[in-house]
Amino acid sequence: MRATCAADFIAANPDWAGTSIRIEGTYQGKPFTFVSNLKSEIYIPFRPPLDLTDTTRTSAVTVAVDPSRWFMTQDGTTIDPTTVGLDQPNNAYIAANIRRSFRVFRDDDHDGHGDHEHQGQD
Repeated sequence: MRATCAADFIAANPDWAGTSIRIEGTYQGKPFTFVSNLKSEIYIPFRPPLDLTDTTRTSAVTVAVDPSRWFMTQDGTTIDPTTVGLDQPNNAYIAANIRRSFRVFRDDDHDGHGDHEHQGQD
């Protein structure tokens, strides 16, 4: 995103300043807003490596995100998102769930599955 676009967005949405994730919804009829300033890097080794110097073909990657477990503990218990806040302990737990929910994989055939999954690699 160009810096001017980001600045325009923040000017129009000041609640997003300093925020990387904002989830608005309802839980058991009660509205909630989950906010996090989570910053993370994902390192994925590609085997075989992507060759970005090869001009005869293009490589594609897919970033898949599964939000189904963001508000759950490891044993499947739901974390009530109406009780979380930026400084609450569950925020760190939810942020870790969000981080774990990202998958990045080579997907040259654009089918939504890793090209090398059959080799045990995404």
